Amino acid sequence: MNKVVTILSEGTVGATFLDWSLHYLAGHNSIYSGKGAEFGRRQLSSNPLTHNNAHGHVKNHAEGFNNTIDTMRVLESINTSNFHSMYSYFLLGSTPEILLDHENLWNTLCAYSKHTIFLVLPNNNKFQLYADLVESRTTSGSAPVFQVDSNTWDQRETMALNKRPFIGVKYNLDLSKPHIYINPMDLFNTFDTSVCDILNTLGIDINLNRIDNWKLVYIQWKKIHYFRMQWVFYFDQIMDYIINDYSMDLTRFDLDINQEATIQHVLIYKYGLNLKTWGLEKFPNNTQQLHKLLEENIHTIEKYNMPI
Repeated sequence: MNKVVTILSEGTVGATFLDWSLHYLAGHNSIYSGKGAEFGRRQLSSNPLTHNNAHGHVKNHAEGFNNTIDTMRVLESINTSNFHSMYSYFLLGSTPEILLDHENLWNTLCAYSKHTIFLVLPNNNKFQLYADLVESRTTSGSAPVFQVDSNTWDQRETMALNKRPFIGVKYNLDLSKPHIYINPMDLFNTFDTSVCDILNTLGIDINLNRIDNWKLVYIQWKKIHYFRMQWVFYFDQIMDYIINDYSMDLTRFDLDINQEATIQHVLIYKYGLNLKTWGLEKFPNNTQQLHKLLEENIHTIEKYNMPI
């Protein structure tokens, strides 16, 4: 049976770069990857980076249990002296059928290899702010949903009332099964330190001639995610500075409406405050200016525990 390195992950947390790194540092020049008619042997790029991700690398991207099983069978049938790889991801949704698919996928990958890589952000955690930048997290169907209006300030406040930026997908998995858990924050910040340990754990010999170029690519990849990382790392201080009338220049964060809504969300749900934002198309560039806009929240809400 030909070896397949298995990765199970969410979207947008670095699994494609991880998959490329495994092959590149192993010294591979080509891989078998792709979907459907596009599947085949292809050259491995020495730099997979595009404008905003590493999707110049074509990986085996299997959706859910059935697609993972089919992809696994194809890869196992192709002889290699090295290894194949597969990056699986969960079906979206929370119906009983989809939750069963999650469980079957997890159990199958863990049974196949005790070194299945589980790359997900910790739930109910400040690190979820990273994922919320990509796709704003909203309330469940049981929570109040506020109507969206057309102007910017009402749209922002509606987002603030509905979103849950610290809560990700809750997977009901048996985590006592052997696997390798990797926090995506490790990839985005310290992967140049941990990468050798990860490859050694997987039993992959590292081609030392490729380390220097890999590090150069990694530095470029980190820069792609720099602003998201700054948002996550400084968020506590941003809120503290707004509440306490301290001065911080916010221009370096280049806040979009989603980030502004996250600030307003925490003011509402944690501090019982809101902002006087009528007519405000864009937040001011200093925390003290935001402090001057603070007022008591008048919306009926249900507070929840925040990890900040």
